[in-house]
Parts: sequence; structure tokens; C-alpha cells
Amino acid sequence: MNDVTTSLTPWERRQLRGIERGLRETAGGLPLRLALDATALGFVGAGIFVDLPWLFAGCVAVNLAACLHLDRRKRRTE
Repeated sequence: MNDVTTSLTPWERRQLRGIERGLRETAGGLPLRLALDATALGFVGAGIFVDLPWLFAGCVAVNLAACLHLDRRKRRTE
């Protein structure tokens, strides 16, 4: 069996451990982020198949969701 972690440098292993630790620590906000992701996808789908203003709402919701995801990652690295 080929273990992927054996080919990683020590720096890469530390980075992956830090990401894993951060995911465990911030799991409390996960339902909120997933709900916003689902809402954004729903708006985008409605915009494509129903009416164009829904697409605009979907784009705004997607931007908000992306900001939440990126903000969480930024706080984790600081």
C-alpha cells in the first residue's frame, strides 16, 4: 500500500495538521455555512430556470458564502 504522507515534506505535514486542527475547532459554524451554500445554490438554480432576479440574489448569496469560508480560513492562519 502506498502511503501519501511518506512523500510529504515536514513543512507540508505541519500545514496539513494545522488545517485538520482548525477544521475540528470551528465545526460549530459548519451548519450555518452549509445552509448558506445550499440557499445560494437554490437561488442560482431558480435564476437559471425561473427568473433573472433570482440569479442576482444567488450571486450575492454565493459571494457571502465565499466570504464566510475565506474568513474562517483567514482566522485559522492568524
